[in-house]
Amino acid sequence: MSKEIVSHFAKAYSEKMGESYIVSWGRDVKIFSELQKSLPITEIKALIDHYFTMPEKRFSPVFFRNMINDLRQLVAAHKPRKKLINPDADRFQ
Repeated sequence: MSKEIVSHFAKAYSEKMGESYIVSWGRDVKIFSELQKSLPITEIKALIDHYFTMPEKRFSPVFFRNMINDLRQLVAAHKPRKKLINPDADRFQ
């Protein structure tokens, strides 16, 4: 599964930079394997997509991993918040 994420990263890199990403399979698979222990693949891919919308000039799995918590906060800030159906209730809409 980590190879799937590396391929997703490489594709996003190519789209952003206009050149192919040279994969360092050992390093890149290790980084994404570690992330998979904490996050589902779908979230990692979504975070990769968001990462490549940022005005960074240096894109790599190493920088991505180092920014992972910041990226999660940025993505969470753009999600609509749940509203209380009844302010006196503990249920969410």
